[in-house]
Parts: sequence; C-alpha cells; structure tokens
Amino acid sequence: MARPLSEQKREAILEAAVLLFARRGVWSTPTSAISAAARVAEGTLFTYFPTKEMLVNTVYAALKHELADALLSAYPKAADARVRFRHIWDRYVQWGVAHPEKFGVLVQLQASELISAESRTLGAAEFKEFDRLAKDSIRKKRIRNHPLPYLAAVMTSLADATIGFVAKNRNSRTDYGSTGFDIFWAGIEQ
Repeated sequence: MARPLSEQKREAILEAAVLLFARRGVWSTPTSAISAAARVAEGTLFTYFPTKEMLVNTVYAALKHELADALLSAYPKAADARVRFRHIWDRYVQWGVAHPEKFGVLVQLQASELISAESRTLGAAEFKEFDRLAKDSIRKKRIRNHPLPYLAAVMTSLADATIGFVAKNRNSRTDYGSTGFDIFWAGIEQ
C-alpha cells in the first residue's frame, strides 16, 4: 500500500524549485539539486511530479495563482477604471519587488515554450478580472480599443521594467511605480 502524499513535502519541493530556478535557470537546474534542497530523495520528487515538465508547469501555475491573489486583494471593484488599473499595477509592482526570485522565475516561465497550453489557459483564467476591466473600459470609451492580449503585454512589459528600476533604485526620490503607471495610462487612455 502506497503512503499518502504529504503536502509539506510537496510545498518543500516547489519552494526549492523556485529558489534554484531563480539562481540557476529553469532548464539548467537538475531535479537532483531540487530534491537535495527540499531534503527529499529524488525518487520522492518524482512521486509528486513524475517529470520535470510537470514540476515546472506546477511552479508556473502556483506563481500565477499567487500573483493573481496579490493583484486582487482588496480590489476596488466599484471604483473608476483608472483607479482599478492603478490598483492592479501597484500590486503587481509590489509583488515583483517583494518576491524577486518568484518574479524572475515567472518571467522565465512565461517566455518558455515548454509551458503547456493547459497551464497557460489555467494561468490566464486567474486574471479574468483584468479582461473584464479592459473590456468594460473599452466599451465605456475610457481606454482605447486595443486587443486584450496586447493591452496585457504592454502593461506587463512596462510593469516589469518598473519592477527592475524600483528594485535597483530603492533610495531614489523618483517614484518609478507612479511614473511607470502614468506612462502606461497615457498610452491607453482615450
């Protein structure tokens, strides 16, 4: 009879994977290093994640879920579109600065061709509120009518650059978070 799986071991494997992926790169990190960092046997890692691709896709899904939770925490659903976009922007930048390893791994994974279509679909589903906000704002002529994937890509690219500047210039008097959002908003506002 097989032993029941332990949520504690699963979480230890995921945490070790994120840390090592951030340091070494996702595809350069062997599963043996992950299992050693998680303090489990490599066979145990494969009990939880039968392939490295499954582990990587699980890390991707977990990071997307964590980020979505951060973005939607205290989300002002009834506020003006600009306020709601700003809320999402601020939470994204704050999450990226507060969790540089997770942010770096998520950036790597989003660019990877090895993330499954199913994982990408599930990850995108976490951000349906952004789609609703954008569609509603376009309908009300609050923002320009651009395809939603393009709007998301523009926002993410500018926010990623902002995260880098905030992280590297913590003692700066410049509020890169506000500056970045102002640039984004000026580009989409109708």
